[in-house]
Amino acid sequence: MNPLSNRIRALFSTSSISWAILTLIVCALGFYNLGNSPLPWHDEGAALSLAKTLATEGVYASRNLNEYQTFGPVQSVGPTVILPVALNFKLFGVSLLNGRIIAAIFFVLTILVFLGLFRKLFDYPTAWLAVALLLSSPAAKMLFHGRQVVGEVPALGFLVAGCLLAEKGIETRRNHLLIASGSAFGLSILTKNTYAIFVLGALFLIASYDLFFHRRARLRALVIIGVTALLWFAGWQLWQYAYFGIETMRENAQKFATLANAATGFDLSTSLLSFKFLFDSSSGFFYMFWGLPACLYFVIWAHVHYRQNFSPLFLWVFAMLWLGYYLFWSKPWLSYVFVPSALTAVFVSKLWLDAFKRLRDSQPIDLEIKIGHFPRIDVLVALVLATASLTILYPLQNLIQENVLSKSSVLQELKNEINNKIPETAIIETWERELDILTNRRYHYPDQAMLASVHRHIYRGGPLDYALGEDYFKNNSIDYLIIGWFGRWTSIYDMQYVTTHSEMIAVIGEGEVRYEVFKLSTKP
Repeated sequence: MNPLSNRIRALFSTSSISWAILTLIVCALGFYNLGNSPLPWHDEGAALSLAKTLATEGVYASRNLNEYQTFGPVQSVGPTVILPVALNFKLFGVSLLNGRIIAAIFFVLTILVFLGLFRKLFDYPTAWLAVALLLSSPAAKMLFHGRQVVGEVPALGFLVAGCLLAEKGIETRRNHLLIASGSAFGLSILTKNTYAIFVLGALFLIASYDLFFHRRARLRALVIIGVTALLWFAGWQLWQYAYFGIETMRENAQKFATLANAATGFDLSTSLLSFKFLFDSSSGFFYMFWGLPACLYFVIWAHVHYRQNFSPLFLWVFAMLWLGYYLFWSKPWLSYVFVPSALTAVFVSKLWLDAFKRLRDSQPIDLEIKIGHFPRIDVLVALVLATASLTILYPLQNLIQENVLSKSSVLQELKNEINNKIPETAIIETWERELDILTNRRYHYPDQAMLASVHRHIYRGGPLDYALGEDYFKNNSIDYLIIGWFGRWTSIYDMQYVTTHSEMIAVIGEGEVRYEVFKLSTKP
């Protein structure tokens, strides 16, 4: 058979068709109704505002009325996301949809790389089931994170791509693939700075494990990967020093240290909240309570098969470091549980399918029940399939409804209210940073460093002594105030002052997603 015929057969092979089907499904989940769902919020708005300032003014910072803010989104979402979004804004205009198109591309690529890595490590059924579990996990909320301009999904994509390149580099002994792997790990660190601790920490632990238990089977490769990743991180830090200046970087470092001190550290009550958040119904009971057994099973499997593949044990260590950080050191915040929840999808998939294969290959043993004799294998397989369906299908349809299909007029109504009712010269105070992407107005935002006081109050029992009141509004000559979900949740504004010195002129939307618009007055 000639080469052309072979290519045609390969094109229509089962694997090619499955890839095409997955790509179409993921594209639909990523791009459909992208400008409406999910509704934008503070974190996405902060990243979009940074990209907007870069596209329109050529400055890598967030516009805050007549000055720039360099603390906040600059540290939380890296240039791997900001630069392509800014380029899209530059070419096609500033809008929520144009920003999210880049996020959707990252989402699709991450899912495809995710499938590619675990197909290579395991097999197609395990990889497909892992993707299904990932998309349906209420704890990971892949659709929520993947359809917004935030760094969680792109960082995960770079991490998984790094593992795929590492496997190929170790297998072929090609240094350029190992350097490419380290670069992918480095880009994951640039995307989310928190990755630096866990990527480099996991590489160090795996290198130590390799040195003491496997006589340096992969130590050279691990060193190349780790040094390359570290160079990317160091290069990004040096660029910031050159761009922002030493004084600004010192101030930002102090703010970050204050924020970290307020938001991290072991606290029993906070840890209990984190456990509750991970294992309650809103998080899908951490894969219907299969999550922890799967983690225990997977580390045993990864240890036994380490000489065949490096990535399983690395990803397990990475996930456990992050899970420990979330449960014992951080706070019960949605994005912090994303990484361990996403990777646990693989662990659960591996456990389920290995158990299924053992049951399938075992000798049937009759199990006598009231309605007769049934082979043990049939009963248990049915139980596994029922559990899988309950774990995947029900939460998946809920997540699709919430993050893909839902439509709301609240953004358009708010945009119309601002454009039609508020003068262009007015100064608008808000902590709903997504407003900057909806309209071109003179917005003033609180300093992101105030999150330290917010976190101390909400998670550590600190005092509510940070609410912005009379002095703040008068010193900044605020004309209007818009409060949404984030402003209410953080209690950032002194509502006693606001209610006595303003008139509520509009309420857009209802429930938690409503926006309240106030016109400030200097009258007593």
